[in-house]
This record gives sequence, structure tokens and C-alpha cells, in this order.
Amino acid sequence: MRKLLTVGEFSFLTTVSSYTIRYYEKEGLIKPAKVDSNGYHLYDYNNVEVLGNIVLLKQLGLTLKEIKVLMEDINVDKYKEVMEDSLTSLTDEISKLEKYKSEIISQLNYLNDKDIEEFDLMHCEERKLSKITTLSYDDYSMKEVYNALRKLDINMEEVNELEDIYLLDEHSMIYCKQFKHADCEEIVLKEGKYLSYKFITNDFDFTKGIERFYEELYVKGLQTDSELISIMDALPLFDSNGMYFVELQVKVKTND
Repeated sequence: MRKLLTVGEFSFLTTVSSYTIRYYEKEGLIKPAKVDSNGYHLYDYNNVEVLGNIVLLKQLGLTLKEIKVLMEDINVDKYKEVMEDSLTSLTDEISKLEKYKSEIISQLNYLNDKDIEEFDLMHCEERKLSKITTLSYDDYSMKEVYNALRKLDINMEEVNELEDIYLLDEHSMIYCKQFKHADCEEIVLKEGKYLSYKFITNDFDFTKGIERFYEELYVKGLQTDSELISIMDALPLFDSNGMYFVELQVKVKTND
């Protein structure tokens, strides 16, 4: 009775295609346990374990070249180092995916409640912003934002994860990000009570939202103690008009 596996049987057990097995052999990653008199390649338990490790290492991001180098001079310390590096990479990737998951849940929550306006009187800690540029309501463009950011020595992947914050006055808006940069003017939003208004709009000019916000201030009998703050996040829709999550905030006077 034959005790070794044919390539088809080997493929069945490992769920790796026969073509891939032959390719790994060609690249020197796998050596069959035996080649019979007819030229058939046969495989044993050790081959199953080796192929399993190759599949794992490939899933962890190693190239076939890197795997081959590792296998040619394998030892416990090297294998441990590979596993530790892979764990670090996976932990970082999981962290990114958790952020994406949180963002998706947040956007779904907004979309599910898109007909509901949300006002909230809340306490905010002191926030330190970096002023990126000042934009005119009448003549602003993303090119202005690009020019301002391009001058700074910053990691745009990290910056893009931060909210877009605008400080609004009658004629212009100051575009800010919540990070510290030596080449940017620092703007401090003081600790205190803030009235917050969250809503969705399909227009970057959200004048109606601002009017609704000030109506609520009047109804609640609140007096402002800061400039109007807008925190914006664009929905990823393929629409020329866009769609935005907007949160308006303003610091209000208290009797404290």
C-alpha cells in the first residue's frame, strides 16, 4: 500500500492548488519526499507542515523570496523575530481597521437618524488648534487649502484622519486642524460649556443650519462667548454636490 501522497492528494489536504505546489517546488520552497520511477512527485507529513508554514508566512506579508531565505537558514530566534514583527504589523492594521469600523458605524448612525436634528449642551476641554489658512466665503478653493498644507512638513495620512475645523466670522472662515505645528499659528478653544448642533447637509454653504443654530440659542436664552465653530466631515458619495456631516459649536456664557 502506498504511504506517500500524490500531488492531487497533497493539494486536497492542504487546500493549495496543484499548480501552486508545483510552482513552490520550482522556486525551491518545497522538496517532495520522493520522486518515483515514473517521475511522479510524492509527499509526506513533513511536506504538509512545511507548506502550512509557507502559507502562513505569505499571509503575514512575506514575499516568497523572503520565505525562501528564512527557510534556508531557519532557527528559533529568526522565526520568533518574524512572528513578533508580524504581530506588530497585524496590531497596527487591526487598529486602523477599528478606526474605519468606528467611522462606518458613526456614519451609519447619522444616516439612520438623518431627519433628526441633534442639539446638545456639553462641556468641552481646552482644545489647541493649528491655523492652516483663512478662506473667503465668496472665493475659496481646495487649491488654497492644498497650497497651505503643502508648505508644512506634515504626514498627510495622519492629518487626514483629523477633523476639519472652521472658525467662522461674518466674512471669512479660518481652516484649522487639531495638532501642534511650529509653523502654524496656535488657536486655543477655551474649556467650558458649548452648545452643539449636528446635522447633515448636501450644501457646503450651510446657512440654513447656522440660522437654525442661532434660533436654538435664542430659544434657550443662551449668550455666546466665542466665535462659531464648524466641524465638518464629507460623506464618501460620488455626487458633485457632496454631502456633509456638520457640527456647529459655540461657547456659551454661564453663571459659574
